[in-house]
Amino acid sequence: MSRLQIANLPDLSYNYQDDTGLTALSVAAKAGRVDAIRKLLGIAEVDRNATDFSGWTALHHASAEGHGDAVAALLNAGVDDSVADFRCRKAVDVARERGDLGVLKAFRTFVREKYPLRQHLNTDKKEAPLMPSYSYITLE
Repeated sequence: MSRLQIANLPDLSYNYQDDTGLTALSVAAKAGRVDAIRKLLGIAEVDRNATDFSGWTALHHASAEGHGDAVAALLNAGVDDSVADFRCRKAVDVARERGDLGVLKAFRTFVREKYPLRQHLNTDKKEAPLMPSYSYITLE
């Protein structure tokens, strides 16, 4: 879907899906267009967690294409990183399968900011902290 096609939608629906289920946000994420991602996320009507016909969100597409900056922009804007596709894969699982260190670093940075270590150091309880599945990502 080109920018012209998006701009000429009859009802200006930013959540319009093409024949594969991609929305404007997914197209921008797939292309790594951080500027377009930020503009679209600034529009209240945009569904941040829309899925295509395979269950992928914009975060899945950015992860699959290796766009670490786009992944960081989406995560920092509050997209749901726990959405799984029809094969039960989250966006971080897709990135891990592809082995893209830049994308994995974006996930690791996000989780470290969202879940600082000091919040999980509790010597009184013997419980493990509740953290996303990608909290153990190592970049070696």
